[in-house]
Amino acid sequence: MSTPTRSNRARATLCVAALTLALAACSDSPTQAELSPPRESSTPAAALEQNSSSAERMGVQAPPPAAPASAPSSAATSGGNGALKWELPAGWSELAPTSMRVANFRVGGDERAECYLTFLAGDGGGLAANIQRWRTQMGQGPLSTQEIAALPTKPMLGGEAVLVDFKGSFSGMGGGAKLADARLVGLLLVGPQGAAFLKMTGPSSTIDGQVDAFLALAASLRN
Repeated sequence: MSTPTRSNRARATLCVAALTLALAACSDSPTQAELSPPRESSTPAAALEQNSSSAERMGVQAPPPAAPASAPSSAATSGGNGALKWELPAGWSELAPTSMRVANFRVGGDERAECYLTFLAGDGGGLAANIQRWRTQMGQGPLSTQEIAALPTKPMLGGEAVLVDFKGSFSGMGGGAKLADARLVGLLLVGPQGAAFLKMTGPSSTIDGQVDAFLALAASLRN
C-alpha cells in the first residue's frame, strides 16, 4: 500500500477543517438582538398622538426635541429638522423644538422676540377662532367676519396662508407678565388635512424690522 503524498495529506486536512466549520455553523443558534428597556415619556400620550397625526397630515415630520440651538447667522442659511427645511433669516438663530413647536427660532438676536411653527390636527379650531385668540393675547378686541375675510394671504407650505399683524400688549398663551408695545405677525394655513401656524412675537422695536424676514422664512418652508 502506497504512502499518501504530502499534497494528498494537505487536501485531506482542508476537507476535515471545512466539514468541521460547516457542522459548527449548523449547530450554532442564531444570535438574538438585545432590546433596550422601554423609555417613559414626560409628554402625555394624547399630545404625542395629536402632534404626530397633524404633522403627517401636513406632510412633514416633527423633529426630535433634543436638537441644539444654533448661533445667529449674518446671512440667510439653510436649516431644517427631519422632513421640514427652511432658509434661516440673517441674524436669526434656531432654538430646540418642543412638543408643540415643530420649528423654533429667536428673532434678530432679541431674547424677547420669538417665532415658531405649530401643527394641529384637523382645522385646529378654525381660522376665525385662532385669529381671535391671538387678538386676545395682544389685548385687542375680536375682528368681524368681514375683516377676517379681507385679510391678505402669503405663500407657506405650498398654500396661501392668512396674514395677521397686531400691535398691543402681548400676554402670551399662559397669561402672566405682559410685554408692552409688542407686535404679533402670524400666518395661518387652515384646511381639512390639518392646520399650520407660523407666529412671530416680540417688542415692536425688534419685530418692525423683521417682517420681511418672517415672510421669507414662511415662503422657504418646504418638505
